[in-house]
Amino acid sequence: MIIGAGGVGKTTLALHWLHEVKGEYEGQLFVDLRGFSGADPLPPDEPLERFLRALGALPESIPSSIDEQAALFRSMTTGRRLIVLLDNAVSAAQVRPLLPGAGGSLVVVTSRRRLSGLVVDGARFVDVDPLGVTGALELLERLIGADRIRAEREHARSLVALCGTLPLAVCASGARLAARRRWPIARAVAELGDEARRLSPCAPEREISRWTPCSTPHTRLSTTHTHVPTGCSASIPGPTSMWPRPRPCSERTKATPQTCCTIWWTPAS
Repeated sequence: MIIGAGGVGKTTLALHWLHEVKGEYEGQLFVDLRGFSGADPLPPDEPLERFLRALGALPESIPSSIDEQAALFRSMTTGRRLIVLLDNAVSAAQVRPLLPGAGGSLVVVTSRRRLSGLVVDGARFVDVDPLGVTGALELLERLIGADRIRAEREHARSLVALCGTLPLAVCASGARLAARRRWPIARAVAELGDEARRLSPCAPEREISRWTPCSTPHTRLSTTHTHVPTGCSASIPGPTSMWPRPRPCSERTKATPQTCCTIWWTPAS
C-alpha cells in the first residue's frame, strides 16, 4: 500500500511501475475509489460490478448484494494473474471486497491514510515523501527550461518551497510558466504567496494529474529509486506472491522527477 500526502505522486508512481510489469500479467483493473476527492467515497459495489463485467460476467448473473459480488469476484479471479489498482482508498472496508482470489494477482492500493486493517490481508506499507528541493527544482527545470531557472534561481527555490516540493503542485506551477514564456518566475511566486489565490493555480488533484504539460520524459529507474518498484508498493494479493521477486521492498521511498507525471493505460479486455 502506497501512502502519502495529496499531490505527492502516489498514483503516478504506481502507474509507472505497473506499466513496466504489466506484460507479466494477463489483464489490469483500475478504479478511483474517490476517498479524498471531495465527493462521497465510491461504495465497493460500484467497482465490483464493473470488474465483474470486465471479467466477462453477464449483467443478469451479477448478484445484488456486495458479499455475493465479492465472492463471485474472488471466484472469477482465483488462479489468474491480474493487476488490480485501487486508487485513492479511504478505508480497509472499502478495499477488502475488491481483493481478488488466491493466485498470482497483484494488488496496489494508494491512500493518504495508513489503512492498518489491511495488515490481516497481507498488506505491506510504503510511505512516499515529496521530492525535496533538489528534485523539485529538477522537475521545474524539465518543465520550463534551465535558462529560466538559472536566471531566477532563488525565485525558483521559493516557488518549489511554496509548492511543498510536491510533484503535482510543481507540475501545475511549471505548466503555467511553460505556457507563459514572458512570465518571470517571481510572478508565480507572488501568486502562490498570496493566500487568497493560492488554490487557483493548483487545480484539483485529479485534473492536474492528467495534464499533458506534466508528461516529462520517463526514464527507466535505477535501483536507487526502485527499492519498492518505482515507489510502488505494497501489493495486497491473495495468499501467494506479494510482488515480482526481483524488486525488493523498502519502507520509504521518494518521488522522482522522472516519474512525477501520469501514464494511463487501459484495462485489458
